[in-house]
Amino acid sequence: MISGGLFWLRCNFCSSDSCERSLYLTDCSHIFCLNCLGKDIKLDDINCLTCKKKSRVEKISDNMTKEKLFFFKDPEELMEVFKKKIDKIRSFQNYHQDYNMKLMVGRCKKATNILKSNVKEKEEMKNKYTQLMKLTKDKFGILKKKEEEMVILKEKLDGVEKSMIRHKDNERRLEEKLKKLQSMSQHRQAMKNHSSEDNRTDSFSLKRRRESDAVKSKPKPKYDVSQIPLFPSNKLSAPILKTSNGPEYPTLKRRNQPCPKTQNFSPISGARFNHTKDFFSDKNSYDNLFFKMHGAGDDTDECEYNFNNLNNSKDIFFQGATSTQRDTVRNLPLSLDGSEISRISPYGKMPRI
Repeated sequence: MISGGLFWLRCNFCSSDSCERSLYLTDCSHIFCLNCLGKDIKLDDINCLTCKKKSRVEKISDNMTKEKLFFFKDPEELMEVFKKKIDKIRSFQNYHQDYNMKLMVGRCKKATNILKSNVKEKEEMKNKYTQLMKLTKDKFGILKKKEEEMVILKEKLDGVEKSMIRHKDNERRLEEKLKKLQSMSQHRQAMKNHSSEDNRTDSFSLKRRRESDAVKSKPKPKYDVSQIPLFPSNKLSAPILKTSNGPEYPTLKRRNQPCPKTQNFSPISGARFNHTKDFFSDKNSYDNLFFKMHGAGDDTDECEYNFNNLNNSKDIFFQGATSTQRDTVRNLPLSLDGSEISRISPYGKMPRI
């Protein structure tokens, strides 16, 4: 409530105070009494007596707005009130300011500690970086040496591969030469065997010539071979066994009981004939060819004995040649069993008499 102790509260036109009259406040902040404004005047629209401006007026009382009442309060009271408010505001602000300062100081300390630790870590990292750079340089040097060694080893490997290829070529050539030498050796061996066979044939031919000459020197007995039967008989002479004193000149003997008239006679020479051929040595084998009975024209005592007993054994002979040694055609005689022939030389190697 506005008290009357406000000495400054007076009409700006007549200077009367609020105790005497009611005062009114204009929008332009001037104060007038009702007498000065006029009793019949409308309060909504007047001309200010001081500034001559149109303005609205409002009675000064406790019903005014807070903004207008604030100008009519005691400044000391307002000061005390505002002082308290200011103190509260100051204390509130100081509290938050101190709190923020403490918080910032703590953060600054942490940042400082972190910075110091970062400095130490930076130094440690710098030392580690220096060490790593040194190790890296060493490793690069070692790697460079290894690369150089790899280049050298690669060159050596290429040389070894080329050498292996050369060795393989040489080995292949040597194998070819070895095959050629083996074939040549086999050929030479075959030629040698052929030559030995020729020599053996020549010696055999020489011996046959000597035997033929010896036979020619003997007188040939006269026998009548017309009584020899043309067809064989199943009655064969006793089998003859061969005892060989050598591969070329075997000897013969009879089994069981030999003929008493011919047991002292010399055995006839003969050969076996084997129908095989040694294809590796180019030799013909005639070891299975031998005689079991003398031919009709052989100049031996046994032949004479057989001819004298012709009537008893005429049915056991084949029709044969008149001679096996003197005839130039060399017709072969037939043996008692019809399976053997007299010894002759191979075709193409027969001795010429």
